[in-house]
Amino acid sequence: MAEKWLIVAAEGGSISAMIDLAKLNNGAEGHAVNLSEVHKWFEKAIERSSDAAIEISNMCFEGREVPKDADKGLAILQKAAESGAVRAQYILGWRLANGSGVQRDEEQAVVWLRKAADGGDPGAQNHLGTMYQHAHGVKRDYAEAVRWYEASAKSGDAMALSNLAFMVSHGFGCAQDQKKAVELWKKSSDAGYAQAQFNLGVMYEKGNGVPHDLEQAALHYQSAVAKGHRDAMKNLALLYKHGLGVERNPKRSFELYREAAEKGDLYAKCITGINYEYGIECDVNLEIALEQYESAIELDHEYQFAKRCLAKLVLKNPELFRVAHLHEMNGNEITQVLCRIPDLVDSCDLRKLSGYNWADLIEVRPVLGKYLNGHVMSNSDWIALLRRYPECIDYCDLNMLEDADWRSLLALRPELIRHCDMTKISAQTWAVILSEYPEFSENCDWEMMYGQPLIELLQKRLELNVYVKWDKVAANGCVEFLSAFPQYSDKFDWSQFSGFETVEILIKNPALSNYVQWDVLSGIDWADLLKVYPQFAEKCNWKKLYGFEWVYILKECPEYSNRCEWRKLTANDWEKLLAVRPEFGVARK
Repeated sequence: MAEKWLIVAAEGGSISAMIDLAKLNNGAEGHAVNLSEVHKWFEKAIERSSDAAIEISNMCFEGREVPKDADKGLAILQKAAESGAVRAQYILGWRLANGSGVQRDEEQAVVWLRKAADGGDPGAQNHLGTMYQHAHGVKRDYAEAVRWYEASAKSGDAMALSNLAFMVSHGFGCAQDQKKAVELWKKSSDAGYAQAQFNLGVMYEKGNGVPHDLEQAALHYQSAVAKGHRDAMKNLALLYKHGLGVERNPKRSFELYREAAEKGDLYAKCITGINYEYGIECDVNLEIALEQYESAIELDHEYQFAKRCLAKLVLKNPELFRVAHLHEMNGNEITQVLCRIPDLVDSCDLRKLSGYNWADLIEVRPVLGKYLNGHVMSNSDWIALLRRYPECIDYCDLNMLEDADWRSLLALRPELIRHCDMTKISAQTWAVILSEYPEFSENCDWEMMYGQPLIELLQKRLELNVYVKWDKVAANGCVEFLSAFPQYSDKFDWSQFSGFETVEILIKNPALSNYVQWDVLSGIDWADLLKVYPQFAEKCNWKKLYGFEWVYILKECPEYSNRCEWRKLTANDWEKLLAVRPEFGVARK
């Protein structure tokens, strides 16, 4: 009888009756299956209404009251969209953007969302805005995102209002205005949108765009929590934990963290696990604590907080430990396990162990030192290990150690010098080594010891001067050296020093004048020297100076003009001199 009336209603144009007849002939209510009738009534409904096409398409995608058939669902939806049905265009774009029942294709999603948005669909306008905001299927364009959010918001779309508020709050694609953002979120919140309620809570908690008000923050979080908003649960839990804006209620805080954990929040899972581990606002339950930590790691294998919580739990409670836990542990934690259970070494990722870890491990389990053979570690890790256990040097690839590494290592372990490639040790490193361990002087290549490293060494170990290669010191700048050690002046051939070097030496130590070869000084050198020490004027052979040299001297020391042979000055020399010392114009005449 019901079927008879459905047929009458369907033939009279009732879309819902057509769909119900199709369901009935597909076996609903124990009716005999008649696929031709199913097809007939579905086709009639689709022809009469794009909304029916959308509903039937969804049934096919979901396998709801009809066999699941994504291809058929897509064909029905696409046909409706191509016919110009705006809602169908939006849903097609949404499915393509999310890969819901179809292969994800963000560029095609934008095409259909734009058609629907141009047709005035608020949902499509909002969704198109998110595509521009997050660069999905189009180049990121905040201004374009704002334009579509505004278009959707005009119709009162709560999600668009919230999205627009976010853009305004951050100044993305528009002027930043926290007060306006709050106003938009309030409109969205009043429409019941949980994300807007959460965001309002954050604004009140931080005092952005509104006065700082934790009570208001808590109220908005509570509204969002009532709709199952996970982040609101977490934020409200913190307020209850510390009694901020609400009466302190650790029990309620625990419940909220647990709810957020059930919804997949990683941090909340860890906090919930900690509560169960230590019996905070609940009975101690180590198994549940372990489950929370493990589930957080399963959701995000790189989430370190959960890994540290898990490792701490199983290290304190060995009965909970499983070999699989080793994969989540860091070097410190693996070291603790191996110190207790060395047989697990083959199950560990030894690459996580630092040099300090190896040192701690070998101290307790020296037999595991053999696993260092061929082991790859950073230079700093090897140094840390070798400082404590120099005998492990046989496992180290010494070719990778640089000069700075040897300097650090030999400062504490000089006995390892026999393992060192001497060509890799710099003069600076030798200075450090020999200042503490002069007995290794014979191992040093003294050809490279000059300059500051040699000075620093002899300042501590003057007796090592017997090894110094004086010709190398002289050839590589000995000014600083003679300033520090004038007593070695007779070790050098002063005729090999330039006038510039000679002046530098004399300015720092005029007592060394007895070693100077005065003929190497040019006019420029004499000008620099006489400015500081005029007593050396008698050492100058004035007659050998050229005109241009006199220019330099007279510019700096005009008092020696009575010694000048003016005829040596060329026209060019006079021009340069008179530009600085016009008083010598009389001498020119």
